[in-house]
Amino acid sequence: MKTFRSNRSRGPGIGRRAFSLMELLLAVGIMTVIVAALYGMFHHTQRALRSNVTQVDVLEVGRATMDVLTRELAQMCASRARGETNFHTALSPLLGFGGRSVAEVAAMYYVTNPPADLSHYQPVVQTLMTGSDKRTNRLQEVYYLSRYGERFIGTSYRVVGATNGVGTLARFSRELPVKELVYGQLSSNVLAAAAANYAPLTEGVIHFRVQPYDTDGFPLEWQTADRLTNRVLYPAVLMRTNLFLYQDRLASETTSAFLSNALPSYVEIELAVVEPRTLDQLRAFAPGSAMAERFLANHAAQVHLFRQRVAIRQAPPIQAVQALP
Repeated sequence: MKTFRSNRSRGPGIGRRAFSLMELLLAVGIMTVIVAALYGMFHHTQRALRSNVTQVDVLEVGRATMDVLTRELAQMCASRARGETNFHTALSPLLGFGGRSVAEVAAMYYVTNPPADLSHYQPVVQTLMTGSDKRTNRLQEVYYLSRYGERFIGTSYRVVGATNGVGTLARFSRELPVKELVYGQLSSNVLAAAAANYAPLTEGVIHFRVQPYDTDGFPLEWQTADRLTNRVLYPAVLMRTNLFLYQDRLASETTSAFLSNALPSYVEIELAVVEPRTLDQLRAFAPGSAMAERFLANHAAQVHLFRQRVAIRQAPPIQAVQALP
């Protein structure tokens, strides 16, 4: 006769069903998917946070720079001295400036290791989001005259140390007593100053351009130089004889010079700054290399453009008569 023992008499855990290998693999797989999804979300959140912080930093720097430029340019004044420059714009570098050699001109833009041909100041062309539209970045420089009491101050802004078309916007100024201001003395000394004398203001500048405008808001360009008129005749000399607009190295750009009593009615400032992370990546490429050119061409989204038009308080009326269609 057989006797049966109750399961209660068995040891602990005996007869209970455990997880199978397939169930363990399934659980591990699900946990892996969840952890990967959480990591991806965390990574994109951190990336967006860093991008926002970078953009805020660039925006703050750009706005601060534009604030300095607009406040200073608004105080531009006329020297009313024969042959002295009140306002000047041109593409960088000023090749052939004052009969200087290439080495002397290079010292005006580079503290060390200047390129022999200054080719790094060529315009940088970038492809925009649409793919077919492109933006041409230009490095220009500006000189203007201001007066405080009995002293004239000549100030120049230019991009120094440009590598692969990106450099540092810097500022230099000198001053002279009003009675000592003679033909072109202040402007020539400021424009010929070496890059080592310039105080750095903003890094990562890929585009800097200042465009003068007339009283009606039309651009003063070399194409309109023969159509300029004056609404006010000065007793000594006409403003038209002190305003020079020439075609620059690029056909789309103008070298402008306002002398004696001539001033633009408005100026429009354009400033474009590359994000620091992109700038660090750009510096890894050899200067002037094709890879650096392609890298910049494909990173237009990492460039922040600032634009503002400034009214010149002391400007006399001047008009560029528009050509009939």
